[in-house]
Amino acid sequence: MYSRSELIRSLRETDKELCDRQNMNLPASRVLLVEDDLKMPELLSALLQGVNITLSYAANAADARRLVRDTHFDLIVLDLGLPDINGFELLRQFKDTPETRSIPSSFSRLEQPQGQTARV
Repeated sequence: MYSRSELIRSLRETDKELCDRQNMNLPASRVLLVEDDLKMPELLSALLQGVNITLSYAANAADARRLVRDTHFDLIVLDLGLPDINGFELLRQFKDTPETRSIPSSFSRLEQPQGQTARV
């Protein structure tokens, strides 16, 4: 099992190698991660370090709706298992609202094998 610092270092090295190999020059982008697992923003931030992407974070649907109302995002990544509603319902709410309808969205779900605990 990797320690948190080893995992983050490995993710940064992998990300740097991919960016170098593909010579990526990404435009500035804002991504909203809606995730109740507090480890995910840290991991994604480590992955995105050095890439022109700003990551914002909401731990529940209410915070996500507030952030989307106040800030333009280029992508929303939703957890399926949020504490207040599921990610599908939140996506439906975003797609039913004219201001957020056109924002691309994706789902994330990190499952642990039964009986194991996530260690990051």
